[in-house]
Amino acid sequence: MTKADPIRFMLNKPIPYSRIARWILMLSEFDITVMYPKAQKSQALSDLLAYLPDNDENLLMEEIPGELPEGMICNERTQEWWAITFDGSSTAKGGGAGIVLTDPAGKNHIQAYKLSFDCTNNEAEYETLILGMTVALKVEARKVMIRGDSKLVIQQVKGEFSVKEPSLAIYRTMVQELAKNFEECQFEHMPRTQNRYVDALATCLVLCPK
Repeated sequence: MTKADPIRFMLNKPIPYSRIARWILMLSEFDITVMYPKAQKSQALSDLLAYLPDNDENLLMEEIPGELPEGMICNERTQEWWAITFDGSSTAKGGGAGIVLTDPAGKNHIQAYKLSFDCTNNEAEYETLILGMTVALKVEARKVMIRGDSKLVIQQVKGEFSVKEPSLAIYRTMVQELAKNFEECQFEHMPRTQNRYVDALATCLVLCPK
């Protein structure tokens, strides 16, 4: 708002015939910037509705046409994933297998076995993996996430590493055949630092006397 005579003159005569040049001359001394009104953010509207709630609330009971939001599409079996964490150990005193089977409710089922035959460390890892998958099938687990700290075994089973030893090729075939019995079976490598508990299960049986 201003009381300057040029502005008042223009407001009083909004259509100055043959005076366009005078308009331009008088407006040129002002720093005029055209600004468009900002759109009202949806968050401000929601804040306003929260601040002024309506007592006569009506629930939306009619079906919404079109596709359902992704959050409303619920699969009843999404929570049926089991987790198998395994680790095998082989020393001069023998081999051991440690398995933790976690059900969908988060309860851990601990399994530990002593391998009564000579095997390499990779063979012990495969033996443990096969034992864990067998236990999961016995409890009728349909979807399993299998984790182990042996990158070689995990990558060979996934087909990302080649198998050079004939004995390991047989193990990999057995694992892949067992995986077909599950609806979904995924393999994931985990750092050894996150697998210390299962590693202790496999090692303690090796060190324990008969």
